[in-house]
Amino acid sequence: MRRLFLRAYLGVSLLVLVISAVHVVSLRRELLEVGDRYLAGALEPAVRMARRRTQHPPPRPPPGRFGGPDELVGDLQQHLGLDARVAPIAAEEWGEALRARLRSGELVVLRDHGTRRLLATLDDRSVLVLGPFDAPDLRRRLAGQILRLAAALAVVGAALVVLLRPIERRLTRLALVAERIGAGELTARVDDAETDAVAAVGRAFDEMATKVEGVVAGQRELLRAVSHELRTPIARLVFIADALAEADAEGERARLLSKLEGALGDMRELVDELLELGRADAVEAPTENVSLVEELDRAAELCRAQRPNVEVRVVVEAGTARDMTTQRRALRRVVENLATNAARHASALVELRLERSQDGGTVVSVEDDGPGIPVADRLRVFEPFVQLDASRSSAGGAGLGLAIASRAAAALGGTLEASDSALGGARFHLSIPTLGTVARTR
Repeated sequence: MRRLFLRAYLGVSLLVLVISAVHVVSLRRELLEVGDRYLAGALEPAVRMARRRTQHPPPRPPPGRFGGPDELVGDLQQHLGLDARVAPIAAEEWGEALRARLRSGELVVLRDHGTRRLLATLDDRSVLVLGPFDAPDLRRRLAGQILRLAAALAVVGAALVVLLRPIERRLTRLALVAERIGAGELTARVDDAETDAVAAVGRAFDEMATKVEGVVAGQRELLRAVSHELRTPIARLVFIADALAEADAEGERARLLSKLEGALGDMRELVDELLELGRADAVEAPTENVSLVEELDRAAELCRAQRPNVEVRVVVEAGTARDMTTQRRALRRVVENLATNAARHASALVELRLERSQDGGTVVSVEDDGPGIPVADRLRVFEPFVQLDASRSSAGGAGLGLAIASRAAAALGGTLEASDSALGGARFHLSIPTLGTVARTR
């Protein structure tokens, strides 16, 4: 923070000083030109008078006075207080370019070591020189202005250091908290109580840290649950492999091979559900127009294939949106997992219902006539690897289907809840907000 501020401050100060120096140089030139114009304007009456005296001299000089240039110089010095002299125009000190300007009638101001002289032609042979006049030392004054500006920038820099020091300490604290979180201390927080922009960054950082802590905790919990759930099929595989190695009878070997295939199928199902659970947490594809009825029909076919002896009904209430803009893959995860879960636990009937919610959204309900879910377990049932008592867990499964459905529902921006069904079993209802224009209703 301090190094960044120092770089920014020095860069801005250098830029200001360079701009000021350029401005001072141009201002000095402009002031010198203005001074020349003022000097020429102030002395122009004296020049006109001198030219008239030169072109129309008096018939005779006053007593005790000499005529010609000497008398003119004496009058300018005595009456106007001007330091004056008359020099020949052909003098070497003028130069050809200056003579051309003088012969054109221009009043020329010469600057030399802080003084000015005014030159004007009196006739074709002579030049009136007025001065030297002291000129203000603009270089020193302008250099003083630059020094005062530099001093002002130094004072401003010191004030900014004092003002920014608290912000630097808070940003340093934010960096230290980030380092602690990176080292594994996920409970570290900034806890900035101020209300400025730095505090807003701190609060956003704390919110991010809380989410990261939750994700990491969930991943750790999931890893522990996965390791626990994999022990059983692995143990079964080891047991069956040992028994298969010792079996001599062909029938016994065939029976063990069948059990081995079943254990491998259970493990494959568990791995597939774990992958599906990971995909449920991933970022979904863009929304698209989805036929809700087609998704319910697709889920119903899965149920019938899973339990041919269970009746599966699809009910679409009148006035309910049949199409909507949503995430197809996430919606399919929810509906199919709820439907297959209902078919696994149903006795004879599964019902998939599409209806309209009171707030104008869409509700997808999946009901069965199985044993149902106790009130105390209706939140816990959406956690990974949670299986209820034998009346509902005897149908098998790794306990991941409802966890997948819950996370996919969150990706849709909806809610998934469990309750009692009028069929006698469990009812899961997914509430989906309307994300786009309804295409068709019935």
